[in-house]
Order: sequence, then structure tokens, then C-alpha cells
Amino acid sequence: MDGTRRRFALGFGDAMSAETFLNGRVTLDCAICAKPFTVHQSRAKHGRGKHCSPACQYEAIRRAPKKVTPFICIGCGTAFTRPTSVRTKGSGKYCTRACRDLHWVGRNNPNFQNGDKIYKRGPRWHSIRRSILARDGHRCRTCGVGGHLHVHHVIPFRAVQDKDSANHPDNLVSLCPPCHRREDAKYKWIVRPESGWALMIPTGPIWEMAKERGCV
Repeated sequence: MDGTRRRFALGFGDAMSAETFLNGRVTLDCAICAKPFTVHQSRAKHGRGKHCSPACQYEAIRRAPKKVTPFICIGCGTAFTRPTSVRTKGSGKYCTRACRDLHWVGRNNPNFQNGDKIYKRGPRWHSIRRSILARDGHRCRTCGVGGHLHVHHVIPFRAVQDKDSANHPDNLVSLCPPCHRREDAKYKWIVRPESGWALMIPTGPIWEMAKERGCV
């Protein structure tokens, strides 16, 4: 038995014929879809070339059992599991993103600054913003375009004293930047510098009169 046939007998057994081995490529069955495919003999010899396509290779990776680690949510106390790799990344503190948005405030948030400041749109604004974009299908409510969107307050945020009322879903819509600018242009501020008094009014004759009198 020559060296090539001896390597075939010792390394591959009945998985392929000697003819295909000697031609430099071997025919194997895909481990995922069972479709026959050819692979270079050196890859097969070292245990590679098990799948007929990248799609089957990725499917094999998805099916492979994952190492998971148990966690306890620091927000609600629920037990859950995550891939072991997230432990080294500092994740795995909350069971869901919604739970994190609800509890990741105050001293639970690493960006907490002694409670003397708050985001200009009120607590949990980023969570509220995501929910509005999802509700509107990530499309502008005026023109229907997708991509980068803003969340607009129908009644301007500064015109509402209560942040919960200002950020109520009925007062929020998804808009693209051009439509957002057009909506914002519908309201203007009238300010009296001597008293600090201010009022937001719709653009129109009253605004033009206030502009002439220097109240803007």
C-alpha cells in the first residue's frame, strides 16, 4: 500500500472513495442539510469542511449548545440565564431591557450625579422614546419616511408643567428631522425681559406684533 492510500485508510475510512481522495477533493454530506459537497482533502483530514455553505455553518453555530450562567435581576429579583460570556462584559444585571429602564435610575445608574440634575425630557425618556418609535413602526407620522427619527411633543414639553403628562404617548409622535422642524416652527416664545415672563404661542399675527414690540 503506497503512502497516499495508507493515509486514506487510516484517516478517513469509508467516508469517501480512494478515487476522490487521490483527486485532491473529497465528497462529504453536509452535517446540517445532508447535501453532498466537495472539500479539499486537507480540510477534511483536520476535521474542517463539515458544511456545504456559510448558511449551514452559521446554522450549526446557532444549534450548538451554549454555556449559560444563572443571574438574579437586581431590579425585580427574577432569576434568569444569560450566555456565560456576558459576565466578563459586565452585563447580566437585569432580566429585560424594560426592567432595566424601570429600575436603572438614581443610585442604581452608574451615571448618577447626586440627584441634583435630571435629563431635560424627564426620567426614563430614552425608554419612552424607544416605545414611541416602535409604536409608529419607525416611520415618520407625517411623511412616512424611515431612518433617523425624532420623537416630537404635540403640546410642547416646555408648555406642560407635569413631565408625565408631557411624555404621555398621546402627546408624542415620531417625525423625521424636516417634519420636526416644521412642527416646531408653529410655536414661538414671547418673553418680557424686565419681568422674566414668557409665553409660548402659535406663529401668527400675535407673534408678529410681539416681534415688532421687542418681546421676542
